[in-house]
Order: sequence, then C-alpha cells, then structure tokens
Amino acid sequence: MPVARLSTQDHQRLQRLAEQTGKTQGDVLSCALTIFEREYFLEALDAGFARLQADPKAWAEELEERAAWDATNSDKGADG
Repeated sequence: MPVARLSTQDHQRLQRLAEQTGKTQGDVLSCALTIFEREYFLEALDAGFARLQADPKAWAEELEERAAWDATNSDKGADG
C-alpha cells in the first residue's frame, strides 16, 4: 500500500475532519484531492482563456465561432 507522509499538523487536521464528518481518513483525502483537482483544472482553464483573450486575432476567431454556435442554437426555435 502506498504511503504519503503528512506533517503532524496535517495529520491532526485529517483525523479531526474524519471524526467530524464520520468519514474515513482515506475518504477525506479522496474528497480533498477531488476538490484540489477541480480547482487546478479551473485555474488552468482560466489561464488558457486569459492567453486567448491576450491574442486579439485568436480572440476574434473565438468570438466568431461563438456567434456561429449561437446562430445554430437559435435555429432550433422555441421548442428547442
């Protein structure tokens, strides 16, 4: 079984959260990793959009593509 080293303080936090939530320490760690992974993904996505917006030509192309998709979405009519 893999072992991860935690500081004493982090181990105490993990124990406290497990006790407070009624979850296992492994479940608490899994949840924390899932949240961290989502945050990392969203930060990377945000950085990607910032780079895209910083390039006027690429951003104009993005806006054109969005407009084209919006036009196709409106083709569905009110019943969509």
